[in-house]
Amino acid sequence: MNIPIVTAAIEGTRDILPRHGKFFKFRQKVALRFNSPLYPKDYKSEEDYALGCWGKVENTHKNLIKEFFPNKLIEYEYFKLNRYKSF
Repeated sequence: MNIPIVTAAIEGTRDILPRHGKFFKFRQKVALRFNSPLYPKDYKSEEDYALGCWGKVENTHKNLIKEFFPNKLIEYEYFKLNRYKSF
């Protein structure tokens, strides 16, 4: 089967309803971007395909932050460096 996956990235939703918040914050910026389809036939294995899809999501998300939320770029880089560390 050669079913494509259309990856997407979204940023800014956590500002609309903060953690433990009871009320929505209106007029907050949210960015959403869809990518062109990725086809399995363009990859050597299923694992390469999965990694390619996830890499596309990560790159798109980082570009969204750079373009629409430049003040969050430091927070993003910190999270990316520390997300696999155990608590």
